[in-house]
This record gives sequence, C-alpha cells and structure tokens, in this order.
Amino acid sequence: MKIGLLNPQFLDREGVQFKVGGVETYMVQLAHACLDAGWQPRIFQPAAMNFETEYKRIPVQGVETDQSDNDPGTVLGEAASIWAKGEDHALIYCSDQLTPSEENAPNSVVIQHGIEWDLETTNVLGESPQDDEQLTSGKGLRQRIGRCLFPSRFDRWTDAIAKQAIARRRLRLFDHFRNVVCVDHNFVNWSRTVLERRPTCRIWVIPNATQLASPEQMKLRQSGMDEARIIFARRFRWFRGSRMMLDVSEQLLRKYSDLQITFAGEGPDEALLRERFADEPRVRVTKYQPDEALGVHLEHSIAIIPSLGSEGTTLAVAEAMSAGCAVVATNIGGITNMVLDGYNGLLVMPETDAVTNALMQVIEDVDLRKRLGRTGHVVAEQAFNLNNWGQRWLRILEEIART
Repeated sequence: MKIGLLNPQFLDREGVQFKVGGVETYMVQLAHACLDAGWQPRIFQPAAMNFETEYKRIPVQGVETDQSDNDPGTVLGEAASIWAKGEDHALIYCSDQLTPSEENAPNSVVIQHGIEWDLETTNVLGESPQDDEQLTSGKGLRQRIGRCLFPSRFDRWTDAIAKQAIARRRLRLFDHFRNVVCVDHNFVNWSRTVLERRPTCRIWVIPNATQLASPEQMKLRQSGMDEARIIFARRFRWFRGSRMMLDVSEQLLRKYSDLQITFAGEGPDEALLRERFADEPRVRVTKYQPDEALGVHLEHSIAIIPSLGSEGTTLAVAEAMSAGCAVVATNIGGITNMVLDGYNGLLVMPETDAVTNALMQVIEDVDLRKRLGRTGHVVAEQAFNLNNWGQRWLRILEEIART
C-alpha cells in the first residue's frame, strides 16, 4: 500500500536541509511506521523545482510551486495521486492549512495539530513582542490570518475578528476532509461549542507519542534524580515560554547554587538566551536532533514546558515523561490531556510566579521529583507509546485506503 504524506515543508525548497520541528518529526515517525509495516510511504512538499531525494529511508518528492502559494494542497495532491495511481493508497495532509481536491477527498486524512490561536489578541497577530522576527516579518500567525482575509483590507480588521477568522478557517477542515485525526481532545471539544451540528466526517483522536526509556534506563536514571538538572527543550519562541524562562532561570540560579539548566533548541530568541547567560557556567544553550531526544532528557531530572499558547499534545511533554523527567507544564491546550496535576507532573497557570514556584517545589523535594518521574513514565508507556501510536495510525490508514 502507498501512503503519501503532504506538508508545506519538510526539507527546504531545494531539498537539502531538514526543517527541524514538531510536525516534521511527526512525519518521520509516521513514515517509519509505514515502512515497518511493509508499506511504501513518500513525502510530498513544495519546492523551487521538482526533485526526488531520501531522508532517513523515506523517499521525499519536491513539487515545483510558486513560493507565494499559501495552499499547495491541490498541487501536492495531484502529484501524490499520480504516484499512487492504480494501487491501494491514502494521502495524509499533515497540515490543516492544506486543502485537498474533491477527487482526492475520499482517500485523504488531515492531521489537526491543536489550537494555535489561543494567545492574547495582540500576540496572536504577531504585534508583540516586536523583535520576534518570525512573527513581525509576516511569516508566522499574521501570514496565516492574511490567508483568511483580504490582504488589502487586513489593517481594517480588529484583533478579535482576525482571531475568529483563524478559528473559522480551522473549522473548514470538517467540510474539506472526510477523515480527520486530532492530536488532542481540546480541539474536538472546542469545535463542539461552536458548530451547529456534528460534522459528517470521521474523527479520531491520536495523542502524540515518542520513544520510551527502557526499564534498565529507568533504573539507572533514578539515582540521577538526586541532582536538580532542568531542561527547556522547545523552539526558542516567546509563546513557547523562552522569554519567561529568562526571568525564571535567573531567580532559580540565585537561590540554588548547584542548579543546572539546559536550553535545547533553536529559534528567534537564541541570541537573547546566549547573551543573558554568557557568563553563567551553570546554563547551557544547545540543540539536538529529534532521534536524540530520549538520550538528552535522560541526562536531566526536571523538564519545564512553560508555553503561553498554541499547543496540542506536545512532544516536549511526551519526551520528558518517556525519559522519567519530573514535568512542570502550563495548562495550555492539549497539555491538559497529558498531565494530571500532582500525579504525573505539575500543571500551572502560564505566569512567571506560578512556573517559578512549581520549579522550586520539585527542586527542593527530591521524593516528589522521583515520584513524578516514575508516574510520568508509566503514563507515557500506556498513553504516549510510539509503538501503540503507530499501530493506531496503521489501522486508520488501512480503513481509509480500502473504503
């Protein structure tokens, strides 16, 4: 069976550089699940010119498109249909910003990765903070809003109306697709509050998942939980909490002389982090590849996920729990589907004081830190296990391909 995975980006438009991100990691995991089942996955993406290459055993096909095309779903779908013609197949639209053609709809499924318009209105428009280059340059949420509205009239719309426009566009996936996979229940429950009637499409919820630490690794890591080592493993974006963590980290470093903090990732705030902690040997700023996530988290005892908005069942939480880290997270989006406060992590309001106090709690209470790490791993084993995740996806794809 052939499985096409379609996304606005995977490699760069020249087909050379991998675009590191949560959705791209998701695509790699899903393609590998298909390969392990003996199927033929292929990734389709927009490109400066047509190309074919391979990334980690996965064929990647670049389809020449205009860089200004905000919805290359039809073009990518046509290329994927030509490739899969005459065989059982399914097309996975890995972004809900892509639209399928009518003829591809029966064999297509879209992934809804969570609500991303739950930021304050000035922030959802990308107007604050001013120096986040990916937002103020028009490449972030502002660009997505612009696709919902007439660009020439954009400045006339209020923040609230623009925010509602994003929400309306996301609801259109129920009209365009006959099959929808959501990564959390948050989007499903929200849609019930605004839709007049139940969608006619089929809807599944498959939380994000990751590789688990082995029993042997968990035994070894329990002794390492005595030391307080915090990891912030996110994109360095203000709405991921990187700015908040500047202040939180400074407070904690003043209070705890033996504390170590790692910022692992990349993004617009990297220069801020490096500048603020240039003379602080207890802080490390680094990055790693997606397949190194487990090993990196095993070196830390506490994981902080201080998002301000725009979250599904984030891999950051799944990866932390899978490695037995004590999780401290904000109560944003799909994270609330993953963390039960006081059981497998601490769940707090997205505020500096709340995050700081929760981190102080797990720094000072070693027994709590160990217990949250153990129960987090148990939850990850049952709910965010990559093998179980893959099997659920395969069953759905078989059903879609043969309907």
